[in-house]
Amino acid sequence: MEKPIDKAIILYPKKLFYGKDLEDYVTNSVYNEWCRFHFPDGVKEKIVSGKLYKVWYEYKDASDPMDSSCKYIIHYIEEVPNDIESAYDIWKKTEQKVKNYLFED
Repeated sequence: MEKPIDKAIILYPKKLFYGKDLEDYVTNSVYNEWCRFHFPDGVKEKIVSGKLYKVWYEYKDASDPMDSSCKYIIHYIEEVPNDIESAYDIWKKTEQKVKNYLFED
C-alpha cells in the first residue's frame, strides 16, 4: 500500500495497533452491536496478528447513546520497525508498572 500523497492524511489521528486489535469485535452482545474496521482493498488480508502497526484512521460511533456500535475507517497503515516495536513494548510494561505502584494500597 502506497502512502497517499493527499495532504489530508495529516488531519487523521495516528495510533499504534497490534494486528489482533484491528479485528471486528462485539461491543454489546445483547443487542448484537459491533465495532467494525474498514480497510482499503487488499490490506486486511496482509495484517499479522502479533505485529505492531502505525494506523491513520477515522473513528465513528453511533449518535444514539444507547447504541455502542462503532467503526474505524483505516486510511493508511504501515508496519512499525522492530526497534520501535520493542521500545513500545518496554514503554507499555513500564507504564503498567507505574500504574500498579500508584494504585497499590
